[in-house]
Amino acid sequence: MAQLLRERHNIQVWATPRKDSVEPWPAAFRQWATRLRRRIETAISVLVTVFDVERLGSRSLSGLIARVATRLLAYTLCFITGPLLVQLGA
Repeated sequence: MAQLLRERHNIQVWATPRKDSVEPWPAAFRQWATRLRRRIETAISVLVTVFDVERLGSRSLSGLIARVATRLLAYTLCFITGPLLVQLGA
């Protein structure tokens, strides 16, 4: 799968090596990758629980894409408008 993504879409997939690996990643890079992975997993978890992404009920691929896109937009807007509302004293 990783090779297919690399060839067709120029996407590189990385899996963190085990701690006892022959060539482990540097500690700082490993920590960065762990933080990034945790952030992505949290966002996906919110989309699944709050926005019910697993059961969209769309009838076509374009409908599925539209519904997921609107939910992602709503999730993103929550992060943007939340701090703005706090600054405005709302």
